[in-house]
Amino acid sequence: MATHSFTTILMPDGDGYQVIVPHYPEVTTWGKTPAEAFEMARECLELVLEEYAATHKEQVLRESDAGHVVVGSVEVDVPDALMEEVRAAAEGVGAVNGGGYRA
Repeated sequence: MATHSFTTILMPDGDGYQVIVPHYPEVTTWGKTPAEAFEMARECLELVLEEYAATHKEQVLRESDAGHVVVGSVEVDVPDALMEEVRAAAEGVGAVNGGGYRA
């Protein structure tokens, strides 16, 4: 059996990390830690691919047809009323990590 890498995104939620695999949106899982979330993503993706191999082989490696995923960020103007809590938190974080956060 061959191996293949898939873009996997972890999004923090209140209790851990939600997993997103852009090329396979049906892969939905979660983990308490990043390591657990990646392991759950691997297990879930393997199950989905096994099902595809058994039922519709043409979709097994959809990623190669879909192109690549671009992940980036954008800067937006945020109203001051929404930034008060963020600035207060950044002050506390800045004291810990040298002020790397910009609010």
